[in-house]
Parts: sequence; structure tokens; C-alpha cells
Amino acid sequence: MGYQPLPQKQLFTVRQIVAAISIIACLVFIISYSGRIIMDRKVQARQEKLEQGVEEAKAFGATIKDMIAHIDDQDIVEPYARNERGMQQPGEQTVAQLLMEQVPSAAAEQDAAVETEVQDEENVPNWRLWWDFVITGGNKQ
Repeated sequence: MGYQPLPQKQLFTVRQIVAAISIIACLVFIISYSGRIIMDRKVQARQEKLEQGVEEAKAFGATIKDMIAHIDDQDIVEPYARNERGMQQPGEQTVAQLLMEQVPSAAAEQDAAVETEVQDEENVPNWRLWWDFVITGGNKQ
């Protein structure tokens, strides 16, 4: 008798291999599909945001058109140009009224200073006069 190898058991059957490949394919499909769903939702959110921006821009454009129509009205433009910008119509002359302040002369300022100094001395209490006399020796600075 000769040597006969023992029959070996198959590690995986064809059914197991097909089932494993099917499961792996399903997992790849699920992961890929979920990624696409997430990207689609992000794109939709961005699209809604952009559409909202377009609506806001349209509303802003409408308000700008209203403002331009309002600004073209001469009853609005003329007072603004005259009062705010100091403009004038061709052929008009601008008249400015200057208010002159009286500037006190140097002599009037000296008289006022002497007068307030005399009033200050008259209103000083007696104890303060004695204190100043003792501290400064009667010399005013």
C-alpha cells in the first residue's frame, strides 16, 4: 500500500465566498450612497442660502430704485444742496452774515482783575487774614 494523503477540508465554500463578496459590495454601496446623500443635502442648503441672498438683493435693489426716484425730485435735492452742501443755482450770489464779537481791551481786563482782587480781599474772613499774616509775615505775593 502506498501513502495516501488525507482528504483536506475546504477552508471556504463557494457559497461563503459569494456571500462575503455580496456583503462587501453592499457595504461599499451603502457608504458611497450615504456620502452622496450628505453632499446632496449640503448642496441643497447652499442653494437655499444663495436663493435667499438673491431675494435680499432684489429687495435691496427695489429700495435703491425707490431712493433714486425720490432723490430725482427737485423739491428734495434743492434744499439739501443749499443747506447741507452750500451750493447755489447759476447766477445766484451767496450772502453770509458775520457776527462780530466784542473783544475786551487789555485795559478793561486789568480793571476787571483789580476789581475782583479787591472784592476777594473784602470777602476774606478775619481768621484767614491773621493766618496769612503769621505764615507769610505780612508779605503778599
